[in-house]
Amino acid sequence: MRQAEAEGLTLLKSEGSRTGFKCVTFSSSSKCKPYQARVRRGGKDVFLGRFTTAEEAALCYARSPEGRAAAAAPPAPPPMTAEEALRQAEAEGLTLLRSKSSSTGYKWVVFDSRKTRPYQARVRRGGKDMYLGFATSEEAALCYARTPEGQAAAAAPPEPPPMTAEEALRKAEKEGLTLLRSDNITGYKGVGFRSSHKSKPYKAEVKRDGKNVYLGDFATAEEAALHVARSPEGQAAAAEPPPLTAEEAVRQAEAEGLTLLRSESSSTGYTGVYLDSSCKSKPYKAQVKCGGKQMHLGNFTTAEEAALCYARASAAQAAAPQPPAASSRKRKVKSGGRASPIDSSDDEALEADASLTQEPEADAAPQQQLHETARATAIDQPEEPSARQKEVQDSWVKTLRALQQRQDDAASAVASHVDTKLEEPVPPAPSGVIALSSAEAAAFRHEQEAEAAPQQQLQETAARAQQRQLEQQQRSKRQKTYDANLPLGEHQYRCPHCHYRNFYPPETRACNKLTCGEGTGGHGCGRKFCVVCGKPASASCRCISAAWAR
Repeated sequence: MRQAEAEGLTLLKSEGSRTGFKCVTFSSSSKCKPYQARVRRGGKDVFLGRFTTAEEAALCYARSPEGRAAAAAPPAPPPMTAEEALRQAEAEGLTLLRSKSSSTGYKWVVFDSRKTRPYQARVRRGGKDMYLGFATSEEAALCYARTPEGQAAAAAPPEPPPMTAEEALRKAEKEGLTLLRSDNITGYKGVGFRSSHKSKPYKAEVKRDGKNVYLGDFATAEEAALHVARSPEGQAAAAEPPPLTAEEAVRQAEAEGLTLLRSESSSTGYTGVYLDSSCKSKPYKAQVKCGGKQMHLGNFTTAEEAALCYARASAAQAAAPQPPAASSRKRKVKSGGRASPIDSSDDEALEADASLTQEPEADAAPQQQLHETARATAIDQPEEPSARQKEVQDSWVKTLRALQQRQDDAASAVASHVDTKLEEPVPPAPSGVIALSSAEAAAFRHEQEAEAAPQQQLQETAARAQQRQLEQQQRSKRQKTYDANLPLGEHQYRCPHCHYRNFYPPETRACNKLTCGEGTGGHGCGRKFCVVCGKPASASCRCISAAWAR
C-alpha cells in the first residue's frame, strides 16, 4: 500500500472479486504465491505474475497500462434500486418489457447467483450474446430497453394472448383444419413438451426437406397443433385417407381380387408384415423385396391393411415385365485328341466379337434402371391406370424389347462367327512333333507323379523329424534357463550340468554325492555332483573323499 502511494497509483477495489481487488484472482494450487494478476489485452488474457499477497498483485495490475487507464476513468455510478430504475425508465420514455416465461420477470434478463451482481441483461448482436451485470432486475431491464434491440421490441405490436384449448379447437373448425392426433405425450402430431418453458411449454415442429422446422412455443397443445395444421405439411397429412379397419381391408382385398398371404411363422400372421414397436399408433409395417433389397411400403394401423398393401405390391411386381437373362454359349471341340486352335490372324475378328458382346453389357445398366423404375411405379399406381401412365408403360415395354433384340442380334453374331471358325480345317501338326491324346497325356502325367511320390515323402518325413528335434532343443533350453533362475527351496540342490533342482533331505543322505534326477522318474541328466560344493563328482573333490573316509 505504501509503495502504491509512493508511486501515485490506485489499487482498484472490486466487490465482485474474491480477493477484493480488480483483475486479481486466487489459486489454491500455489501455496507460496496464491494470488495472480491478469489483464485483458488485444482480446486475450495476459498473465502478469504470481504474488504472495493480494495487495502486491493489485499493485502489479495498477502499474500496467490497463490499470492506469482504469484508474483514470470516471468511477462507475452506484447500483440503482428497483424504484430508481422504474423512475429512470419513465423519465426516458422507455418500456421495460415483461416476460412470464422468465424467472426475473423481464425479457432478456437472466439471473446468475454466483455473481455479486446477479442480474444480467443479454443482447444478441452480430451472432454473439453480450452480457452486462446489474444489482437488480429492473436496472438490467432498463439497460436492455436502452439498446436498439430493446427499442425495436418495444415498438413492435404486442403478441396476441395465448389461446385456450377450446378457442384453438373452434378456430380449427372455423378454418376447416384437422388437428392431427398422435400417441405421444401431448396427444398431437408435431407437438412436443418442454418443462423448462413454464408459460409456453408446448413446441410445434414440422419436417421439411429432411430438417425440423420450428414453428413456435405455445401455452396449450391445441394451439400448437393448430399451427401444425396450418402448415403445408400438416395439410398434406390431413388429406391422407383414414386407416382401414381389419374388416374393411379384407373386403377391399376381395373387391380387388387379391389374396392376403397368411404366414404361421410371422408374429403378425401375414407374409411381408412385421411389428414396429417404435410406432404405437401404426405398429404394423409392410415390406417387399425389390431388386435384392427390402423396400418399406409404410406403417399401418392393422395387420390386414399392411397385408393388403403387400399384396398390391406383389401383384404389381408379377405384372411388371422382367429383365431378360443374359445368355452365354460355351463350346469345346476336339479333333484327333487335340483342341482345335484359332490362328493369330483372327485377332481382328475376335475384337469385333468382343465389341458385339460388350454392347449388351453396356446397355444392361440402363435396362435394369428402367425396369426398377417401372416396377416402383407399378407398385404405386392405382387399379385403373390413366392414359398418361399407359403411354409411359408402353414406352418402357418398347425400350425393353429393343434392348432384348440388340442382345439377341449380338449373341447370333457371336455364334455364327464361332461356327465359321469350327468349319475351317485344322492345320496338320509340325514334323517331328508327336501328338498325344488327352488320355495318353493324363497317363504320362500320372506315371511321373508316381515316380516322384516316394522321394517326396522321404523328404517330408526328414523335414518333420528335423523340425521336432529343433523344437525339443528349444524347449530344453528354455527349461534350463527357467531352472537356473528359479530360487532353491529347503533341501534342494541344483545340478551343475543341467541346472535341474534335486530334493535330497538329510535323513536319506548316505553321502555328499548325488545323482541328478534320482528317484524322479527320468527327470534330470543322471550325472553325479557334490551337494556340498555343487561341483561335478570327481576324485579331486574333498567333500566326497571325506564322506567316503567316514
